[in-house]
Amino acid sequence: MLKISKDHVPALDGFRGIAIILVILSHYGLGKLVPGGFGVNLFFFVSGLLITRLLIIEKSQKGAICLKSFYIRRFLRLYPALIFFTIIGSIYILTLGFNYFRADEIFSTLFYYRNYLPYVTDYSYPPKEFNVFHIVWSLAIEEHFYIVFPCLFILLYKRTRLFIGILIALIAAALLWRISLIGAHGGLVDYHLQQRIHYLTDSRFDAMLFGCLMSVLLASSAGDKIIKNLGNPYVIGLGIGMIILSIAIRSVAFRESWRYTLQGLAFCMLIPPVLHHLAFKKINLFLCSPWLVTIGKLSYSLYLFHWLGLCVASYYFSYNRTDLPWLVTATTVTVVLSYISYNYIEVPTMALRKKFGSNVTVPQTGNIDEVGSIALATK
Repeated sequence: MLKISKDHVPALDGFRGIAIILVILSHYGLGKLVPGGFGVNLFFFVSGLLITRLLIIEKSQKGAICLKSFYIRRFLRLYPALIFFTIIGSIYILTLGFNYFRADEIFSTLFYYRNYLPYVTDYSYPPKEFNVFHIVWSLAIEEHFYIVFPCLFILLYKRTRLFIGILIALIAAALLWRISLIGAHGGLVDYHLQQRIHYLTDSRFDAMLFGCLMSVLLASSAGDKIIKNLGNPYVIGLGIGMIILSIAIRSVAFRESWRYTLQGLAFCMLIPPVLHHLAFKKINLFLCSPWLVTIGKLSYSLYLFHWLGLCVASYYFSYNRTDLPWLVTATTVTVVLSYISYNYIEVPTMALRKKFGSNVTVPQTGNIDEVGSIALATK
C-alpha cells in the first residue's frame, strides 16, 4: 500500500506555483498564449487531492473526522487574507469609483456566493477597473466543495468501492450537466451560457472531485499498482495528449463541456506519478525548487491581489496590459500586497490552525521557505 504521509509535500506547492504563474500571465496580457483556465483547473485538482489526503490521514490516525475542527481550519486558512483583500478592495473603490461600490459585492465575497451573484440579483458588471471582487468566483466554488465534501467523506470512506463509484458518477454527472445545458440551447454557446457554465459551482465541481478520487485510489490497497501503471510512458503520453487537445480545440461548445473533463483525466494520469514515482524524480525536484515553492505558498494571496493590481493599473493606464506602465503598476501592487498578506495576515494564523489539527509548518515572519519531504514510493 502506498504510504500516505502527513509530512508537508513541497511538490504540491510547486504545482500551485505553476498554476498561479499561468493565471497571472494570462490575465496580464498573454491570454491568447497562456492558458489561464488550465491554471485554475490545476488549482482545483490540487485542492481536491490535498484536502482528501488530509482527511484520509486524520481518519487513519484519529479514527474519525472532526467536522468542527475541519471547518475552523478552513476558516482560518481562507478568511484572514480574504478579509484583508475585501478591505483593501473596498477602500480602492470608495476612493476612486464611489458610484460602483455595492454592499452585495461585499456580502457575496465574504459569504462565498460571488459566482452566483449575477444570477440571483439584478446585477450589472461595473467597469473593468472597478470589478475588483470578480476574482473570488473560484474561491466560492472551492468553499462550496469544502462545505459538502467532508460530509460525503465521513458517510462513505469506510465503503471504499462505493465511495469510488459515487465519485466517478458525480464526475460523469457534471460532464453530462454541462452537455445538457449546451444541448438545451441548441448546441450554441452564447456569452451568457459560457459565463454560466464557467463560473457556477454546479457545472465545475468535478475539477476538485478528480483530485479527491485520486487521493482515495492512492490510499487504497491498489495504490502502489496504480502509481506503477501511471508511470508507463504510454499513459504519460496519453495524459499530455489530452492536455494539448483540451487547449488546441477552440470550439466554445467543446471548451465549456469536454475540456474540463479531459484536463481532469490528464491530471489524474500525470500528477500522481510525478509525486510518487522515482522515474519522475527530476520533475519532482524541479517542483520542489525554492523559488517555485515560494510562489506556491504565496499563491492564495497572489491570486487575490493580482486582480486588484490589474484593476488599479487599468484605472490609471487604460486596458492595454502589455504597456510597461500598466505592467509595472499591476506587478507592484500584486507583489507588495501579496507579501503583506502572506507574512502579516496568513502566517500569524498558522499557529491557530495547528491547534485545530493542521499540519502546516509555521515559518518565522518573512521566511516563506518551509521545508518538507515527499515519499517517492515506486521504482
